[in-house]
Amino acid sequence: MIGSLFLSSLVSLFFFYLVPSQPTEDEAHAIYISVIEIDHRDAAQPVQVKIKVFTDDLENALRNAYGHPFKLPDAQACVREGTSIEGYFQKHFKVKIDGNQVAISFEKGEKNADSTWLYFHLYGPGKWNELLVTADFFMELFPTQTTTLTVYDGGKLWFNKFTKGETVCRITL
Repeated sequence: MIGSLFLSSLVSLFFFYLVPSQPTEDEAHAIYISVIEIDHRDAAQPVQVKIKVFTDDLENALRNAYGHPFKLPDAQACVREGTSIEGYFQKHFKVKIDGNQVAISFEKGEKNADSTWLYFHLYGPGKWNELLVTADFFMELFPTQTTTLTVYDGGKLWFNKFTKGETVCRITL
C-alpha cells in the first residue's frame, strides 16, 4: 500500500511540479492536464473524490458554461462558487457504481499556486463490483486535455487516463 501511495504521489508530482505550468504571456498553456483521485479505502465512509485542475482552466470552463466571468483566487471563492462548480462537474464527471449513477456533491476547494484541488463526495454502496467513470471536463475548450485517474478501493489501486477520444473508464473490482 505504501508503494502504491508513493507511485500516485510521484505521478502527481511529475504532472504538477516538474512539468512547467506557467507559460509566458505570448503562449498558451504548454499542457492541459488534471488529476482525479477516488478514495474508497473505507467502505463505511462516503467516497472522497479529489480533482486537481489548473485554476485558470477551471475559470475558463465555468465562464464558458455559465456565460459570465469567474475568479477563484482562494478557497473562499471556491465555496462561494460551489453551486456552479458542482453543476459543471455533474455534467462533465459522472460515476456509476454497479450500473447505478451516483451523484457527486461539492465539498470545498483548496488553492495551491496555479492549481486548485476540488473535493467532492460520492454517496453510494459500501461494496462495489464495477466502477464506470466518465470524465470529459475542460475537453469542450481544450481538445488536448488529459486527465489521470487513480482509484483506491480497500487495499487495491487502479490507474487510467482520459483524453478527448477516450472519456470512459470501466474498472471491475
